[in-house]
Amino acid sequence: MATWQHDYWLIPQSKLQERFGRIPEMILKEDFESPAWWCGVPEPNPDEIEKILPSLKSWSEDVKIWGSDRGNRLTFYYEGGALQSVEFRIDLRQEYPVVQEFIQSMISLAKKNAWCFCNEEGVILMPDYASIAEDLNLSDAQHFMNTSPAALFVDGF
Repeated sequence: MATWQHDYWLIPQSKLQERFGRIPEMILKEDFESPAWWCGVPEPNPDEIEKILPSLKSWSEDVKIWGSDRGNRLTFYYEGGALQSVEFRIDLRQEYPVVQEFIQSMISLAKKNAWCFCNEEGVILMPDYASIAEDLNLSDAQHFMNTSPAALFVDGF
């Protein structure tokens, strides 16, 4: 992942409630990696995803990708034909309206399918624009985008 990109994992709300009895504010890495979050959860129609991002040729039959290797992307990871995890990446180098439209599309997809977002620190975010925008504003990717190139050499990454 490039410095100007920020990733989220998608997790079905029903699986969080099943595992924790509620939707927690945060999960540990072990919690994220251990349960079968997608077992028995219906996948969205690929045509629905292609309204947001075009399909991209994958390097593996166990990975389905929409979007761009260098930009916004949605990735489904499979093992033995069963969906294991879903990730999406936001490229903050793009113009604000493009980033905003992609985020709104991912929020709509998440709401329709009752998914939550999980950031790299394990913070669970409900699918609403204010939560995602606040999280993005605090991200390393946004910090990088707000930093002048000369400051990077003085302050470091």
